[in-house]
Amino acid sequence: MLYTVIRKNSYQDSINLMLLTKNISSMPGVKEVQVMMGTDANKDIFGEAGLLTDEAKSAEPNDMMIVLDADKKDVMDDVLKQIDKFLNDLSVKSDDSDSDSKKVTNWDDAMKSIPDANLAVISVPGLYAADEIDNALDHNLNAFVFSDNVSLEDESRLKKKALEFTL
Repeated sequence: MLYTVIRKNSYQDSINLMLLTKNISSMPGVKEVQVMMGTDANKDIFGEAGLLTDEAKSAEPNDMMIVLDADKKDVMDDVLKQIDKFLNDLSVKSDDSDSDSKKVTNWDDAMKSIPDANLAVISVPGLYAADEIDNALDHNLNAFVFSDNVSLEDESRLKKKALEFTL
């Protein structure tokens, strides 16, 4: 039986979600499980795997979709606990009080924090990627982009903009 949980506005990087899915796939009682963001491309993958439920169909690109195939509903409780543990472990911060690192929330502070940076790694839903790539280029950074669904118009414009920096 398929069980679905949608976590609204809970964006996670797709690489982390692939690792998470692998981690929880071997849990007792789990026949099949998939954790992905609610993009149309990911919904297609769910559909191909026979995991696209009505709840998953309604997910938005910034929502995390969790679909579990299990005989018992209580397996989902265990899966959700493991998901929370995995995601919390990703966000653990260092206790090193001598560290100069600090959380930055905007491009200007990031550049002040690492003034010699020359690369921005961008992994956000395609809807937001073009703006972030623009910001990276405006800060004279190369952009490594791991995002899908960037419009062809934006991709073309951004590649031309990046080319101007190399000339």
